[in-house]
Amino acid sequence: MGVSGNKFYGIEMKKVLMSFALLSAVAACAPPDVQNSDANMATKISGLTESTSNKRDVYAALGQPDDVNENSDGSVWIYYRLIVKNSATTYVPIFNLVAGGSNINTKVTTVFFDGRGRYKSNLAGSSNRYSNMWAGSGIYPNDPGAIPRVEVEMKKIAEPFDANHKPHISGS
Repeated sequence: MGVSGNKFYGIEMKKVLMSFALLSAVAACAPPDVQNSDANMATKISGLTESTSNKRDVYAALGQPDDVNENSDGSVWIYYRLIVKNSATTYVPIFNLVAGGSNINTKVTTVFFDGRGRYKSNLAGSSNRYSNMWAGSGIYPNDPGAIPRVEVEMKKIAEPFDANHKPHISGS
């Protein structure tokens, strides 16, 4: 048999190409794995000194925070790190429509400052969840109020503000 005219092993080429296009489109729906080498927060924080390091030192070590809050004792910077691992079923054509998705580990590092803007302490925590491929579009915290709060904070310490900044996402 083989290829003859518009047929491939007795099947119309149009059907073969449409099937291939459909499978490619379905495979493209899986969340992307984005690599980020900046995920080791503990090492970066270990270089900070309580009551000596200031907000600019923290900015130099950790970069722009994902959110900023003020409290009666000073202020708080929040950093999110997401580790997204696609489940094996995500890579199985057709089956991934029902069972494909990702395991998402969210790591939150909170940095506390005193009223003078000096580093006080930090707190780290994490949580895990599974998100199917249909509901995985909002995998990172998204508070629209965070952007103006961070912008004001960056102006206070005379550091650049990136309005397109998003939490760091890594995957495998």
